[in-house]
Amino acid sequence: MGHELVRHWVRDNALTAGAIAHPHTYILMPWVSEFPSLWTANMPFYQSQLKAARKIFGLGGKIWIEKMHEVRDGSIQSIVKDRVVHCNMGIASENFSMIKTHFNPIGERQILHMSNLADYKGFDITCASLQGLDTLLHVATNSIQTEPGLVEFQIGNSSYVFNYIGYVNNNDVEFNQWVTDNCDFYIHTGRMDAQATTILESCARGLVPLVTPESGFSSPHAIHLTHDPNENRQIINKALNLSETELLQRSQGVREQVRREHNWQTIFNTIWQEIQLDLVERSYSLTNSSIAAS
Repeated sequence: MGHELVRHWVRDNALTAGAIAHPHTYILMPWVSEFPSLWTANMPFYQSQLKAARKIFGLGGKIWIEKMHEVRDGSIQSIVKDRVVHCNMGIASENFSMIKTHFNPIGERQILHMSNLADYKGFDITCASLQGLDTLLHVATNSIQTEPGLVEFQIGNSSYVFNYIGYVNNNDVEFNQWVTDNCDFYIHTGRMDAQATTILESCARGLVPLVTPESGFSSPHAIHLTHDPNENRQIINKALNLSETELLQRSQGVREQVRREHNWQTIFNTIWQEIQLDLVERSYSLTNSSIAAS
């Protein structure tokens, strides 16, 4: 573990020796019901830091805020839930100038997935859900060490074939043009993903999302999947056979939703308003305490 990770930055920012935190400590972080070990391995003091924060801005889908309030299980999420403020993940959708204007004919439709392929991303469910369907899956990741092209990928006792396109750059004009020309859907069958930015980026391009609620994105214009590959196969097969008119309507719907709900200005406004509210409430409480004492 690097030296910078060993620092207890919340405690170290305190104004006085022995204080647990600076009086204006706020934390912004992805939020799910249970933090993956992939995260916590690099967060040695996260529980005490969250307990010390005045407010926690939880980036992710509303599903995780709802689930957090449903339980009282002694988890860190349950302990600090009254201080958690929901925030959507943000993207600069205006940077995605190339948008989808037409869809491939039925029988030629293609699907994109981009992630680190960690277990919580549910990539095994993705592959099993597409098994036997008349489509081609394109996968972008830095977790596979092989040359781009068709690959046979082993997951458990099963092997799947997809087109590996390597690690991609959202600023690459050629890549963005290729996506909008060739890909019709973006798929994400997350088990416990805060709110995958790759979903938002794909929506900004106009791809129709095929997503589980646990991927952190919900929309009336998306096509929602489950964690059952057999059930998903039926849902996806219907999606692959939708009319271009319906797909274009869904495409426009998710693009508008991402622009409206996931822009950084809206997210910054939420954070700033909540901080101001906290400061006002504390000032009011301090004033009342002083009056009572006198």
